[in-house]
Amino acid sequence: MSFVNPYNFVSLEGKCKRSGPDQTASTYTGILKCKLKTLTPLFIPRAAYEKDTAFFSYDFGSENPKPVIPGSSIRGVVRCVYEAITNSCLSTVDDEKTLYKRSNEPRTGYGVLHMSELKIYPAEKIKKNYGDSQTTGKQLEGGTVLIGEEGISGKTAKEYRDALFVEKQDATPIEITESDFDRLVEVWKLYQPKSNADNKMRHKGVNEKVAGRFAYPNYLENEHIPVYYIEAGAVKYLAPACITKEVFNHNLKSILKEQGDWQPCEKKDNCCEACRLFGMIGDENNALASRVDFRDAKAISFDSDSWYEQERELPILGGPKTTATEFYMEDAGGEYYTYDYRVDSYRKNSVSGGAEYKKTTIQAKLRGRKFYWHSKTLAPSTKDFNEKLQTKVRAIKAEREFIFDVAFDRISAEELAKLKFALELNFDQDNLYAHKLGHGKPVGYGSVKIKVEEIKAYKMSDTFTLVEESLPDDLSLPDITAGKGCLSIRELKKLTDFNNAPENVSYPKADGETFKWFSNNKSTQNNFTKPHFSYVLPKVTDNDITLPEDIWKDEGNRATTLEDTSQAVGNQKTSRSLQGAPIKREASEINHLNVSNQQPISKDEKKTIKNLTDLTKKAGKPRHLDRQTPEANKKLVKWLVENPMPENPSNDLKIAYEAAVKKLKSAGMKI
Repeated sequence: MSFVNPYNFVSLEGKCKRSGPDQTASTYTGILKCKLKTLTPLFIPRAAYEKDTAFFSYDFGSENPKPVIPGSSIRGVVRCVYEAITNSCLSTVDDEKTLYKRSNEPRTGYGVLHMSELKIYPAEKIKKNYGDSQTTGKQLEGGTVLIGEEGISGKTAKEYRDALFVEKQDATPIEITESDFDRLVEVWKLYQPKSNADNKMRHKGVNEKVAGRFAYPNYLENEHIPVYYIEAGAVKYLAPACITKEVFNHNLKSILKEQGDWQPCEKKDNCCEACRLFGMIGDENNALASRVDFRDAKAISFDSDSWYEQERELPILGGPKTTATEFYMEDAGGEYYTYDYRVDSYRKNSVSGGAEYKKTTIQAKLRGRKFYWHSKTLAPSTKDFNEKLQTKVRAIKAEREFIFDVAFDRISAEELAKLKFALELNFDQDNLYAHKLGHGKPVGYGSVKIKVEEIKAYKMSDTFTLVEESLPDDLSLPDITAGKGCLSIRELKKLTDFNNAPENVSYPKADGETFKWFSNNKSTQNNFTKPHFSYVLPKVTDNDITLPEDIWKDEGNRATTLEDTSQAVGNQKTSRSLQGAPIKREASEINHLNVSNQQPISKDEKKTIKNLTDLTKKAGKPRHLDRQTPEANKKLVKWLVENPMPENPSNDLKIAYEAAVKKLKSAGMKI
């Protein structure tokens, strides 16, 4: 079965277009009066209230509040389009964000970092178990102590948790840079609890079960720091563990700058068109006030009985996963790639006997501006494996209308034309082009159509009163509305085409789990120690934009040689048929999955769903030398035999049973 990833990217072409202010063009001040229509259910949460299922409103305390769409929400999606059509910067990207990824490559270098010299002295590693008697960095038995992760027990327990790093007498010290050390600090932070004020991420391992404890305490407080390391060109990747996360030398700002100066603008005298119109944040000398003001959208003919959907639970939705370089980066070739380097091949390490990675440093390129596909169906209301992370929503139904104004101040006719297009997305009259707004965009929510009903401009008369001013007759943009010209415009047109939205829009999943799909995609069926990307995210303009659930069924969709990668597209090598072509349908055909007939779930059913879901998660297709999964499959089969599905199950219970059966069938078991 194939699926279409919920998001894709509008390409970054050439360089970001920046300039100083144009003092010569005639300008206008006035109002755009707009109407917004929901094409699929829409939900915008009241952010101040955690777990609040109510739509945003100023009617606090009301059971059926009159919905309001904040102007800031509309402004955000319109600005994204405006940036795309004007080759403007990526204003909302967190360009200082640390980029990291879980590494499959064991750190085969052992050493002791001397902080006063910023040099690594190569060392031999001796496995130890010190328990609580020693601390990391202590000089003992002619070496430096490393205390490993705490809380490891059961089947995953290590025979030797700790180590002693003894420096080699004749080895040449390795100099590192401040940047190398800074990345070591960032790696260490990834192991710390959420309460660490400097870090919002933590190591999601066994340490979570150890109350009040965390990995590698006091690790960076010593003159001598034991480290594992690997190299890629001149860059050293240091860590306190052999298998670890890898913090990259590049961040989004440096990548975007090299790619074409696409990083957010910083100077008001040399900024992009979008920042000049929508404003930009900076110090007192480089901040720009916005010249457009998006007012809140108010409901037309609101009726509390007919406007709201029934409450439903959405699947767990996370933030952007920039660690998925096969989706967020342009294909860099090789076996697989990161934001710093490409792995071209593998060879056997003469010391460890494991795989040694042959790397080439690269200048990474990002895919572009992120947009969500419109979807033919909504995700059903369902219980996920972790209910605490799920969101309950009571959305506004499709075919409901709002009105709002956009005030503009001293903008040119060209800016007004582009703003009008960014609001309406009027590529042509044959199809319906729409924005994605609010919560739940990846699962079918938030498709809205905006129409500019009226534009009025005003000026101050000689008697200091406002009088209406005439506007240019034509505010259209021929090259854009025809969808001609650059690749990015064609991509934007296809992504926003509501009538021709793709089918089966879903996050990647293998056996019902997203992380397993990405894990399978970075490996071969019989070898998990040598990463290899089978699939990359197809390009928007590809004939086939689908990806398979079963990664190992065919050859993948990547270029097979380094020479191919400069022109690599999503369909260069694949045995799949063109089953992902967009299917045209009208708004009335959208399946809103009526939840009014869903049965209430009893406490016993909730318990059954939880037990079944837990067993299903552990089951699946066994990997090479995997003994645990076959046992999990047997337990699941036994449970299903002893607990057959009742005659009239709730929708959620039925989904849980179907998922279990599907998982076992994927493992080749007859049910």
